[in-house]
Amino acid sequence: MKQLLYIILVLFFAGCNLVNDDGIHFKMVNKTDKTITNIKFYTTEKLEMYKLPQLQPGKSAEDFLSMSKNKIDGAYVIEYTDHSGEQIVENGYYTNGSALEQLVLIEFEKDSVLYTFTRTADY
Repeated sequence: MKQLLYIILVLFFAGCNLVNDDGIHFKMVNKTDKTITNIKFYTTEKLEMYKLPQLQPGKSAEDFLSMSKNKIDGAYVIEYTDHSGEQIVENGYYTNGSALEQLVLIEFEKDSVLYTFTRTADY
């Protein structure tokens, strides 16, 4: 009986998405016709940072940004260099050091960066 209660509790917490990875999965897609360089993805607390030297046109990269050391509210930041120089774009929100979503899709467009946040890891 105790095992059944344990299984039900585990399934409940997993199903309600209360099991936190202490971070956010991300995928970056270069939808431009130029290489993007010096890419950095981090939170406004700047405790962990993902670095990618370059992302070729039509290519993508994905990884996980750990937020296990984050403690306060903040946003996500992406820095990169494109044909017009260095860019810094801040977007999204996390609270008390925890991501509200599981995945962010970051799409580099010709003149902008699009962030799409989702609660599931489906692209």
